[in-house]
Formats: sequence, structure tokens, C-alpha cells
Amino acid sequence: SNKTHIAEQRREHSRVEVCWPMSIFRSQGPIEGEVRNISLTGALIRCLEIPDPDEALRLGIEILEHSHVMFATAETVSLDIQDYDSDYYSYLLGVHFTEISEKDLRFLASRILH
Repeated sequence: SNKTHIAEQRREHSRVEVCWPMSIFRSQGPIEGEVRNISLTGALIRCLEIPDPDEALRLGIEILEHSHVMFATAETVSLDIQDYDSDYYSYLLGVHFTEISEKDLRFLASRILH
């Protein structure tokens, strides 16, 4: 029925605040950062360098409390610059997952986003 469909949609996009270390892998070396929030479809990531916005992002995310590492491919959908002071900038990237394993999706849905 239509009702379930709407509930499913809402659940799909529900985000949970986290603080997980992550890396963006690329040929010129990884960009380290942290995941600030995550849903089944994407995440908000804080990092000190901006990856190439036109390149697919290969992410490794450490889910500390479950000793689990998940891998995903994502695209950048938003970018926000935070300047704490003139010497230190960090970037908030909104990313949308384009590839993620069934296993990791199930893990997120059952352990994290329940």
C-alpha cells in the first residue's frame, strides 16, 4: 500500500549522527577524515582536503563500535567550507553512495539505523 511506501522512503533517508574515522582512497594517497552522519543512501564527511569533485570517491569507513570496516563508492553532492581560524580549514562533504555491498547495507540498516 502507499502508506508503507512512504514509511520506507522516510526510513531510507533517516540519518544517524556518528563519529567514525574514514579514508578516501586515491592514487595520490588517501584523504583522512571522519563521518559525521550516515544513512542508507549517503553520508556527511569532514576532511581536511577536498577530493576531486568529478571523481568517484572510494571510501573506507570504520564502524568503531562494531569493529567493522565498510567500503563504498560515492559521489560528492555538496561541499561546505568551515574555517575555524585562518590557519585551519576543514571541508564538509555530502556524499551519495553509488556502490555499496548488500552486506554493508544490511549491517547499516540493522545495527546502526534501526
